[in-house]
Amino acid sequence: MTPDWIAADCTANHLRLWAMGPDGVLARAEAPAGAEPLVTLQRLAAQWLAEGRQVEVIASGLAPVTALRAVPCTPVATALPATMVDPRLSLRLVPGLRQDRPADLTQGAEVRIAGALRVLGDFDGVICLPGRTTVWAHLSAGEVVSFQSFVTGHLLATLAGVSTLPPDSTAFTEALTLSRSRPERLASQIASLQAEALLSGLDARTLRSRRSGLLLGAELTAARPYWLGQRVVLVGADPESHRIALAAEGVPAQILPEEACILAGLALLHRAG
Repeated sequence: MTPDWIAADCTANHLRLWAMGPDGVLARAEAPAGAEPLVTLQRLAAQWLAEGRQVEVIASGLAPVTALRAVPCTPVATALPATMVDPRLSLRLVPGLRQDRPADLTQGAEVRIAGALRVLGDFDGVICLPGRTTVWAHLSAGEVVSFQSFVTGHLLATLAGVSTLPPDSTAFTEALTLSRSRPERLASQIASLQAEALLSGLDARTLRSRRSGLLLGAELTAARPYWLGQRVVLVGADPESHRIALAAEGVPAQILPEEACILAGLALLHRAG
């Protein structure tokens, strides 16, 4: 099976590939990106390649920082130079976005935003991309006007590790409200929660839900200029906590599936090439 083209996305040191045909996804592959993600990409793609035929690969999250595009600008640039890593591949790396004040950058979020815009059509508002690093992006007239990143997911993983426990919605909402009311006390609130866990024996589910609520409450307070009075769309693998948090502020949020947005954004660049 040789695909028409290959879509690739690298985030949080994890690489995903999709073999694409005229009607959509033919096959999927994924692996830790490792120290040399381009080598990992070649290894994963090799199963779909044939000698004597070059396949185009459109990849997000792998372009160098030197290629970043300054906002305001469209989410993605349609003219992408080819990078030669294998004679069977025509590799095109999608550059991320940069912002100087406050300093910020994206490496992968731009493709999700481009894909979301293809679904949404004429859209002015905010697209939030929850993840290990969450990005809030303000969109107007088809351009990213500004954006702000938060390491909320990274902090939660550092404090609590990875968990498959379902959240305790009551504990989450109570902690969210507490953090929203006193965001400047976040570090103290987390320390107090840690102590309560030891002294009172909080169960793991409640502890993690309250940690998540405290951290997300602080993020929501800092991101208030992005969501207040705006149309908000969530694009992420696990957007439910952000949806609940925004609903608590009276802000309804539309959810779009992350994979569909990634593929729509990369397909846009494939067609443009």
